[in-house]
Amino acid sequence: MARLRKQWYDYTNKRQRLDRDDGTTKMYDYKTLVDPCPVGQCPSSRPKFPSPQGFKWQTDDMDNTCCFVWLVDSDTKEPETMDRFEVESNAKLVGSDARGDHWLSVKKFPFLQTDDWWFKNGTLTASNTYFDIPGHSPVSGYGMSNSTFSDFTTTIDPTVFDHPDSRVTFGKCKECGVDDECPMWQCMQ
Repeated sequence: MARLRKQWYDYTNKRQRLDRDDGTTKMYDYKTLVDPCPVGQCPSSRPKFPSPQGFKWQTDDMDNTCCFVWLVDSDTKEPETMDRFEVESNAKLVGSDARGDHWLSVKKFPFLQTDDWWFKNGTLTASNTYFDIPGHSPVSGYGMSNSTFSDFTTTIDPTVFDHPDSRVTFGKCKECGVDDECPMWQCMQ
């Protein structure tokens, strides 16, 4: 699987872009709701209401390789949303090290969860998350994630989030799982 090379988040406009080292890009646009089809002509595979979309394309040939998927929760059938990545309000400054100022948040109910963030000169440099669900059931166990950041900036050129149009009447982007050029398994990688 391709590794993540660079990512951008625009929380104001609810957009996210992920560039991978294999030359593919994924872009999620949670704010722009697109009508899935002309009134009364909606195939069962599409949502019945305007919904956000996710896009995947080859960076070197955006117009001819774009595939899109509807960002709809498979259980509730409601549009997916974008959550803001931010330091929790109960976090406390616990020290400093080579990565910067270390902020820690600990929650014990309903299960243990710890989150750590490091900031150097006001810039996020690293984060860690750990949780432990006690017991002997299929959902018991622990999880951990670690992230490090380089070249973190809070100003983003808006063109980073440009993508081909997917609207039926004049778009170039093809629908995942519907067009042969965009098999669903490939869109989900």
